[in-house]
Amino acid sequence: MNDLLFVFILLVFISKSTIDSGLKNSEFKYINKYNNWGHRELPIRFFLENQKRVKVACIGDSFTEGDGAPYDSSWVKGIEHLLSNKNNKYLFYNAGACGSDVFFDYKMLTCKLIKLKPKIVLATLNYSDVFDVIYRGGDERFNSDSTTTYKAGPNWEWAYQYSHVIRLIVNQFLGFNYHFIKRNDELKAEVNAIKLIKKKVIETYTFCKKNGIEYYLIIHPHPLEINLKSNKLTETLANEPFVINLFNDLYPYYKKNNIANYYWPKNLHFNSKGYFVMSDKIASHLLTLHTFNTNIEN
Repeated sequence: MNDLLFVFILLVFISKSTIDSGLKNSEFKYINKYNNWGHRELPIRFFLENQKRVKVACIGDSFTEGDGAPYDSSWVKGIEHLLSNKNNKYLFYNAGACGSDVFFDYKMLTCKLIKLKPKIVLATLNYSDVFDVIYRGGDERFNSDSTTTYKAGPNWEWAYQYSHVIRLIVNQFLGFNYHFIKRNDELKAEVNAIKLIKKKVIETYTFCKKNGIEYYLIIHPHPLEINLKSNKLTETLANEPFVINLFNDLYPYYKKNNIANYYWPKNLHFNSKGYFVMSDKIASHLLTLHTFNTNIEN
């Protein structure tokens, strides 16, 4: 009997559909639960089995996952709560992942999230995606065996790793930044990355349209960009019909409210208050759209 009990407990443990992970630093502490797709979200079966509510898949990086706040305080869950006060038709799935970018988001959408049969996809974008693409590249990072390979460094990288003298020479005298890009080429690299991002965004929109999914891209500022009215991403993409530009909402808001109360100065992500403001502004945009108004009225 004891052996059978042990086997039963072992099987329950192995088949557990979520993984607990504590996140603690000098600024905050909370427990994350990750499902078997690696998302800070409820088990996949909950979303697969729910056929009555309108499913909204949210993709993006750490600002979508809600880094810096508990699970229920991300902008994703904030919008779900705001909209459920009007009508409980929406079921939001948070597929945000720290370190993700538009290329990883596309893979996640087309390979996994599509299985949830979402009616709406909300994607977020910020300027960190530009640097991600500069350093990682675009679709060429993906291998046929489902692994990824980033851009190879110079053949002298091993010396840079071990010698401070080599680092001094490379960074100060040869003109390379810490990612081995010539400083004179940094602007060119950013422009090229933005072109790749726009192409992938359009590809994502096209995929969604082909599959009967409403797609909206939310471009938002980093907490350190709050004093800006725009950046090169918004200037490149703002005229696309599916874009929601949060610079227009957050710039005036934080002109009146101290941003220091809304983000973590070391972690550089929003806190719960900051994510609530983000969700409130996004929800205001969504409620002007025919898709959301129709679903709420029905």
